[in-house]
Amino acid sequence: MERLQFINKSVLIAAAVCLCGIGINSCTMITGVSNTPVAMENSYSRTGNEVIVKLASIPSLANVGGSVKFILANGNDKPLKIIIARSGTDDYCIFADRCTHGGRELTYIHEDKIMRCTSFCHSKFDMQGNVVGGPAPTALKRYEFELKDNELHFNVE
Repeated sequence: MERLQFINKSVLIAAAVCLCGIGINSCTMITGVSNTPVAMENSYSRTGNEVIVKLASIPSLANVGGSVKFILANGNDKPLKIIIARSGTDDYCIFADRCTHGGRELTYIHEDKIMRCTSFCHSKFDMQGNVVGGPAPTALKRYEFELKDNELHFNVE
């Protein structure tokens, strides 16, 4: 094997080892798309700015620590991405699913009680949406909600 071929193969092998070492979330970091489950369309409804989420229809929110994401049509604008996390028995957090640094999706990390950006920089936000780490310049958009009859009601103004 010639020296140049050896170097080329060594570089390829080293790159493969590094990519494998990044871990299971490497694809999400590259694409900016989280592996948070997507809500089925029949699990929520929207009338104007009001969104009603039927909790019984979303298995990933059945247990504390679960999360789900929605993609809502938004007229002629870009679709509105929402992430909901169940942080306690009757505690939910609803945010715009868009990091304020680079616009990437978020992942809920229940053990740390944070929302984390899927980019390599991993901006982190507390459950109020405040920046607690990383390069994000501002807090997340947080939606207040009302829990009634096993449904979350919130407005996306």
